[in-house]
Amino acid sequence: MRDKIVLRNISKVFTRDERELRALIDINIDVKEGEFLSIVGPSGCGKSTLLNIIAGLLKPTTGEMSLDGQLLKGVNTKIGYITQRDNLLPWRTTRQNIEIGLEIRDVPKSERKSRAMAIIDRVGLAGFDDHFPNELSGGMRKRASLARTLIYNPDVLLMDEPFSAVDAQTRLILENQLLELWSGTGNTILFVTHDLEEAISLSDRVIVFSARPGTAKAVNSIPLSRPRDTIKIRFNEDFIKIYGSIWKDLEEEVGKAEELKTRAELEKARKDQEGFRTSFDEDTGL
Repeated sequence: MRDKIVLRNISKVFTRDERELRALIDINIDVKEGEFLSIVGPSGCGKSTLLNIIAGLLKPTTGEMSLDGQLLKGVNTKIGYITQRDNLLPWRTTRQNIEIGLEIRDVPKSERKSRAMAIIDRVGLAGFDDHFPNELSGGMRKRASLARTLIYNPDVLLMDEPFSAVDAQTRLILENQLLELWSGTGNTILFVTHDLEEAISLSDRVIVFSARPGTAKAVNSIPLSRPRDTIKIRFNEDFIKIYGSIWKDLEEEVGKAEELKTRAELEKARKDQEGFRTSFDEDTGL
């Protein structure tokens, strides 16, 4: 299986108020063609930042990326991106929202409609094609968002916690639908989640990111057969063993992230107190 995406020595440093924040450091990842690869890690470790870099929305501070052997620079139309928000346009119906990618690509109107109606049926939204976003449930909006991206068949699909806003039952259903839609396409998926069970049930490999600055701490193969039922597979003995093994690495990084968060909060409280004292002294002349 050949490499689809190659990341070499990627780092990202944000600068604010003359202070630097290292979000990512020394990211070296090879994503295989047709692979479902998930990234898990503590909050603030740079997972979403990495997806934004791959999507061309952010420039890395150092390093380079390639897609199909070609260096990636800027936004690439071969990549689809699904974020935590569904970002449906409120003035467009379900079908019109789903068609928008084809519309941008100047696909004829009749073809847009037929392709949209076909994928609307596949994602379980038949009968809701003329409904507006505010008339849909959270799960239905997520299905519409997924259909809007899949309709133009991107080679690579980036997914940033796409199911985090829905309830647990809907989330399991959406996970199974995602696998059904992806199966047989040959498309590559890079999936970010905080849910280790979700990552294992969906993926071929799971990468654990360290606490900030984020880097790939461990790469884990998931030797579970496909097709998978993301509900039933969680009761599989092999699944439980894999979870325990990966959790050891993840738990350590979550602990480190909590320590960093506590330090930052204490530093902020100290600065706030110093500012209050300075202001008090100036106001009182003490």
